[in-house]
Amino acid sequence: MADPDFAACFGRVVVEHAQMLRQERQVIFTLRSGAPLDKNLCARLLASLQPDYEGFELRIQNLFGYAMLDEAALRDLMEEMKSEAEEEVQLKLNL
Repeated sequence: MADPDFAACFGRVVVEHAQMLRQERQVIFTLRSGAPLDKNLCARLLASLQPDYEGFELRIQNLFGYAMLDEAALRDLMEEMKSEAEEEVQLKLNL
């Protein structure tokens, strides 16, 4: 029987598509869910798929309804996006 946390996380997730980028040796799975997916459970999912995609880096892109986020989750998401933007600006300044 599946782990209840794992089953609860992915039970209502829709796989929009999977994209294989052969030159970059990556496979990106685009998933749509009602809320952000748990990163640890996503890592478990990717680990379970890895044997089928030997030699490729696996990634998950999670699409979800932002309107369903509570204030704390929205603030966390904004901080994450802010950090990513700051890193990108820093990289551009170093060029």
